[in-house]
Amino acid sequence: MSKSRTAASPCLSPEAIRAVHQQDYPTLEQLVTNATVNLLDSSGRSVLSFVVTYGNVAILQWLLTKGPALDQQDRNGWTALHFTAQAYTVEMAALLLAAGATVDVPDVYGNTPLWRAAFESRGRGAMLQLLLAHGANPDQPNDSGVTPRQLAETIANFDVKQLFAQ
Repeated sequence: MSKSRTAASPCLSPEAIRAVHQQDYPTLEQLVTNATVNLLDSSGRSVLSFVVTYGNVAILQWLLTKGPALDQQDRNGWTALHFTAQAYTVEMAALLLAAGATVDVPDVYGNTPLWRAAFESRGRGAMLQLLLAHGANPDQPNDSGVTPRQLAETIANFDVKQLFAQ
């Protein structure tokens, strides 16, 4: 989990966050450098978290050249991979994994990106397949003792359950 910062510590600028929301690439190029790419907002989120949530693949590809901390966790323990699993943005998740993101980082409740993907699957299997192909552990329990496999058995449809067959 990220360490807390003092009030004097530099923070991710609201202008950078706004540029991500607006997909304003020229402004992002001015504001996000190798030196500022890992600055955090008040929730402990870096520009990478915002890009995978509100940006697009082209902006993510550009941002990855700046050397972002791929496994930086916000105050809830979410990494960029958690956000891609939540939004079911498979192409962005693939880029993060190819860049070296860790597949099984637990959040503050012990939920991994695979757990989040199972919860958000709604009959879709592409994110689950991607994470499993990159070594995600389907039997890693969260703090409540529920594994992604168990979650899929409980809430997912038949097609998604098959992805977790042993």
